[in-house]
Amino acid sequence: MNGLVKMGQQKEHKKCVQGVHNRLKSTHQCFKEFPIFREGNVHFIDTVGFPHKDRPYLKPIAVECECGSSKPQQESNRSDLTEFKKRYPEAEVFQVNKAEEIDYDKLKRFKRTMSIPRITN
Repeated sequence: MNGLVKMGQQKEHKKCVQGVHNRLKSTHQCFKEFPIFREGNVHFIDTVGFPHKDRPYLKPIAVECECGSSKPQQESNRSDLTEFKKRYPEAEVFQVNKAEEIDYDKLKRFKRTMSIPRITN
């Protein structure tokens, strides 16, 4: 039975990663199992996307799918995402169980303009 649960979790995990990848590939250049060096070791982030050149208004993204991950694995994934964020400060990072949990609106860069009040006499 334990093997069946693990197989199911792996299937869910692959489905999550593929869902993120499919959603992002029209706007981002995507990489599955993106290597990140942390504490002298190579770790892999499930999916990373960098905006296509014609989409400069979007931010990079890194996603860890946590379907069936143990607490220690989730902590390790969090550290990987933190390391990614150090290298790409403008990036958005997510730990999710389903691709639908990602807030894709957070990927848009908003230019804040200072509004100057009009002076009327």
